[in-house]
Amino acid sequence: MVKVAKKVGLVQTCESVGCGHPDKFCDGVADAVLTAYLKQDKDAHVACEVCAFNKTVVVGGEFKSTAKVNHLAIAKQYLKKIWPEYYNEFKFLDCTTSQSPEINAKVNLSPENVGAGDQGITIGYACNENKYYLPTAHVLGSLIMKEINASKYKDFYLDTKTLVSIDENNNAQIVLAIAHKKNYNKVKAEDFCTNIISKIIKQNKFNIKKFSISLNMAGDFVIHGSIGDSGLTGRKLAVDTYGSIANHGGGAFSGKDYTKVDRSGAYYARWIAKNIVANNLAEKAEVRLSWEIGNPKPVTVEIDCFNTNKISMEKINEKVSKKFNLTVYKIINVLGLKTIDYTTTTNYCHFIGKHNWEKIIKL
Repeated sequence: MVKVAKKVGLVQTCESVGCGHPDKFCDGVADAVLTAYLKQDKDAHVACEVCAFNKTVVVGGEFKSTAKVNHLAIAKQYLKKIWPEYYNEFKFLDCTTSQSPEINAKVNLSPENVGAGDQGITIGYACNENKYYLPTAHVLGSLIMKEINASKYKDFYLDTKTLVSIDENNNAQIVLAIAHKKNYNKVKAEDFCTNIISKIIKQNKFNIKKFSISLNMAGDFVIHGSIGDSGLTGRKLAVDTYGSIANHGGGAFSGKDYTKVDRSGAYYARWIAKNIVANNLAEKAEVRLSWEIGNPKPVTVEIDCFNTNKISMEKINEKVSKKFNLTVYKIINVLGLKTIDYTTTTNYCHFIGKHNWEKIIKL
C-alpha cells in the first residue's frame, strides 16, 4: 500500500542563495563584465555567460562594443572577492565572440526605435504582504542570505543556501546550508543565525509568530564553491525574482544588456505590478509581456489581479496604458538602464533595493 505524506499546511516555501553559491558567482562575474562595458560604451550590446567548474572559470557570450574590457581580469578580481580561499587554484578561459549581425540589425532600428533583442515572455509580480511588495518567505530568505554573507562570520564561507517555509499560522521553518571551516562550532553558529533571523523579522515587521532553524543537517559543508559543485549563469531564476510564488517567463537576467527584454522587460513588468498594488488597486498583481525579436513594443500585455482588484480590470488596464510607455526605448530610458551598476542587482533578489523599477508612483 502506498503511504500518503501527512499534510503539514505550508502555504509558502521559497529558496534563496548567497553570493558565494556557484551559480551566483557566475551571475556576479557576468554582471561585472556587463557593467565594465557600459561604463566605457553606453550603447554596448552584451550577452555574457559564465561557467565555473573543476577549478576553471570560462567567460563566454556575444559582444558588440567599442569598449576594451579584459574579461578574465574581471573574473579573477571577482573570484578573489567571493572565494579568496581558492584564488590561486583556478585557471581562466575567454571564449567570447562578437554579436550576430542579424540580431544587431533587428535591435538597432534607429536611436529612438530600439527593437527587442529577443523573443520571449517577461513577468512582473507584486503582493501586499509587506513593505517590499513581495512574498514574505522569499523576502525573508533573501535578507537572511544577505545578512549572513555580510556578517563575515569567522567560521562561514559565502556559499550559502536557505529554504523558508511559512505555514497558515505564520510559523516559519528555516533550513540553512552554510559552507564552513573545519571543526566549526555548530551550536554557536546556530545561535548566530538565530539572532540574525530574529533581527530581520523584527526590523521588517514580518508577520511571523515564531520560527525554528536547522543548520547543515546533511553534515559537513567544507568543500564549497565550484570545487564542490559547478556554477552557471542564469540558473537561479526563482531566487532572482519571486521565489517560485509567481510565474516566470523563462529568461535569465545577469550578463544581459538593456536591449535584452528578458531582463529590461521583466524589470518594467515588476514596476507596473508593484504600482498596481502600491496604489491599492489590487492586493496582488501579475503583469505578463510577450516580445518578438526586433519589435519595439510587446506583442501582448496581460494583467491578472487574481480577483483581488479593488476597481474593475478594465480601469486598471486603462491606468496602466496611460501611465506606462511599453516601448523598449522608453523602458531603457525611464528606468535608467544605461547607467546603473548591474552588480548591485546580482544577489538577494533583483526586486529588493532602491532601483528605479522599485519606485512607487501615483497612478
